[in-house]
Amino acid sequence: MYYLAIIKDVVSMDIIWLGVAALAYILKMITKHYVFACIAVAALICAFCVFAEVENRPLYELIIFVVATIALSFFIQPYVLRKKLEETEVVRIIPDFPQKNKEATVIERIDNTIPTGRVTVDGEEFVARSATGGAMEVGEHLRVVDCDGHILICI
Repeated sequence: MYYLAIIKDVVSMDIIWLGVAALAYILKMITKHYVFACIAVAALICAFCVFAEVENRPLYELIIFVVATIALSFFIQPYVLRKKLEETEVVRIIPDFPQKNKEATVIERIDNTIPTGRVTVDGEEFVARSATGGAMEVGEHLRVVDCDGHILICI
């Protein structure tokens, strides 16, 4: 309490609470963390208590600040988390694979009913499937049109 009395003589408590609110708001803008918004609102509530001239102010202000920060954090957290989930955009990135539109040579018969088949593209071997569903014999020249994971789809 002694330190609060010294601070009170130099600067009024309403200015201190408004400064805490401003600092917390700036930190909230920098870090994007909602807890700083709760601290800023709690500090504004304490500044209002100073203006309302509540009895035994320093102790009550500190209690109000702690309780308000915890309560606001508790009640705002579900809203903030729901908002973040709504704003999160799920982006599925499928890179353009280098074998697309290249010529492939069948080295193992492609048959989608048995799931077998291998092709070579630029000297590399790949598992392959037929885009049309029909069988393709060894030695046929195909074109790669798509991929499904590591499996090339050819026509």
